Amino acid sequence: MVSLSKISSKNIESIGGPSWLSQFRLDALGELDSCEFPSAADELWRYSKIDDLDLEAIAPSWVPPEVNLTERLEYFAGVDKPAARLLVVNGCLVDGWVHESALAKGLAIGCYGTAGSRIYRPDGSLGENETSGQIDELAKTYLGKIARSNDTVDLIAQAIIQDLIVIVIPESLELTGPVLIEHIQSAEIGGGSEFSVSSPRTLVIAGENSKVSIIQALTSPTWEPSHLRLLTLPTEEIAVGDGASVDYISIQDLGLKAWQIAHQVSEVGRDARFCSFSVALGGDYARQRTDSRAAGTGCETNLLAAYFARGNQMHDFRTLQDHVAPRTYSHLYFKGAVDDNAESVYSGLIRVEKGASKSNAFQENRNLVLSQGAHAESVPNLDIQENDVRCSHASTVGPIDPEQRYYLESRGITPKEADQLIVEGFFDDIFSRVESLVPVRQLVRRKIAAKQNEMFFVKEAAND
Repeated sequence: MVSLSKISSKNIESIGGPSWLSQFRLDALGELDSCEFPSAADELWRYSKIDDLDLEAIAPSWVPPEVNLTERLEYFAGVDKPAARLLVVNGCLVDGWVHESALAKGLAIGCYGTAGSRIYRPDGSLGENETSGQIDELAKTYLGKIARSNDTVDLIAQAIIQDLIVIVIPESLELTGPVLIEHIQSAEIGGGSEFSVSSPRTLVIAGENSKVSIIQALTSPTWEPSHLRLLTLPTEEIAVGDGASVDYISIQDLGLKAWQIAHQVSEVGRDARFCSFSVALGGDYARQRTDSRAAGTGCETNLLAAYFARGNQMHDFRTLQDHVAPRTYSHLYFKGAVDDNAESVYSGLIRVEKGASKSNAFQENRNLVLSQGAHAESVPNLDIQENDVRCSHASTVGPIDPEQRYYLESRGITPKEADQLIVEGFFDDIFSRVESLVPVRQLVRRKIAAKQNEMFFVKEAAND
């Protein structure tokens, strides 16, 4: 039985928000009474660090911190003409704006939780307006229906939600600029506690034939004291309507004392398209679970990830490509590099259910091991319950090809530069696959190059 001594029904009821959200939290808390906390012995958590998580330390703050947008929202400084920008600190929406043209076309963004119920209005402020009731009904209808809680950590995340952000793209609306969400996780902003915990939750509802790209970053301030630890449990539910197109890009760039256990679930309608791209750079233990349900005939899902772990980091990815309807297509392509003593885990399942005939599903995981102390696990799986389908999986784990390095060095390139070019080329093909990544592509490339340089300096210092 899971017991969270610092979380009770009384303080959950005091968080704020509508009654249906409060009940959603309380239902999860009640279910925890009959759950066992997971361990690395469980298949879903195999190879993970979950045994190191201290339950007694989970004591989230539900007081919205005071942070100014212009001072803190810097991660996406180079992105031009966004449709909206939101700043979420420790799970609480503290600032942001929505472009007036996007509001005029029907884009609706609401927030439910620590400050009650708020909807972005045409003047850019948060409050009640004529669409509030409609968004309320959509939120109540979809919340918890896509990401069904089937894991203890999911239930913990549900029980301690600070703010629920709801993004509604109405039928046939095509947004030209992205929706930007920056999540800042900070123990110091949260009051300086030794272990800061947040549970940000995002619900995206894309209407029929709509089009949107959402880019989010999870960061920790560079000035965060090194002795403070963070745990963030982000959950994203994404409903992709018939004929809609949704790109969801998530960049995890947390500090080296931070833990992330994230869960993204999408349900994709008829002839719709969904692309999820996860970039993992930071964190001590950073886990991303990505489940996509191909629920409508003729839909397409693409699950992509790029990750680079160094030092003692661990990047952990679990995926599910679930084919429910016939003539559906999914393609998973994950690429990662590990250096020093870092570890990565990939475990994925393609499941083709009865009735999903003529489906095509592909799964590919490539790992580059840059030092003898680094380690990568790759575990692809298939569960085929229907005939007349095409499914395949592939995985590789290995060092830099010495022939590639020799070729570059024979042309006057130093060993350090050669390795940098090889790693850059290793990731380049995945970065070119998503048009919506263009606004932040150079940012991600710079971050990966910086991680490489840090490791080169460490290795050179050790050899001196």
